[in-house]
Amino acid sequence: MLLNEKLKMFSKELTLIKNFNIKKFTIECLDNAPDYIFKNCPSSSTGKYHSIDEFSPLGNVLHIKRVVSNCNEMARAFNLEGKDKDLVIGAAILHDVVKQGFKQTGHTVSNHAVLGAQLIEKVYKITKSKIETNDYEIIRNCVFFHNGIWTPKPDYKPINEFTSHELCVHMSDYSATKFCSGNLKGSGSDIFTELKGFVENFKIKISINDVTDIPIMLGKFFGVVCSNVKNPSALEEKLMMMASWCIKSILYIRLKKND
Repeated sequence: MLLNEKLKMFSKELTLIKNFNIKKFTIECLDNAPDYIFKNCPSSSTGKYHSIDEFSPLGNVLHIKRVVSNCNEMARAFNLEGKDKDLVIGAAILHDVVKQGFKQTGHTVSNHAVLGAQLIEKVYKITKSKIETNDYEIIRNCVFFHNGIWTPKPDYKPINEFTSHELCVHMSDYSATKFCSGNLKGSGSDIFTELKGFVENFKIKISINDVTDIPIMLGKFFGVVCSNVKNPSALEEKLMMMASWCIKSILYIRLKKND
């Protein structure tokens, strides 16, 4: 995949980085990231922790954009300005660029933060980047510890030992998943598995069924979901957003067919 194609996906986010060397290093890391990240990588393979709309092939890209947006605001709370803000923005862009491993596994790998840090280390060594060593280490460590207290052993460290940069990226990621996911019983994996099946089925029906079938399908599925959640209203907005996305997708496809 060409670098320009990758950069188009994060053009807005990259403009937030003002320091030339930090931006250049971030771009070099994106250039070395696996192509699948930019083509076919949902943000979650189980549905436990991420938003419904992040099940799409570009779900991980959407998630990264949300984390960067959070980080851009949260940097103020951690008094990170200038170059320090650039560093956490760069780390936020890179935090999940090895989500399913260096070679795509089809699911999120538990050590993806470690692998992300390894990619950053590799780029730093092979590109002879002009980024300062301390700045590189900050980005690398922010990616390494972006899962916070869920960092697997033996790399785990208490949250009170996190630097401001590490905590900013971790909380930006955590809030992006928490405030976009439903309030489900247990793991919620069964419900989301059903949702994934629904979406896949919906994609098939796009080519053979009429748009008027959408409300019936959504209504039926909404009833199933609501019967399995503690707070049905928590998912209502997501399902309505999904309905809008589905309708727009169908109308777009039909318009393209008629071109």
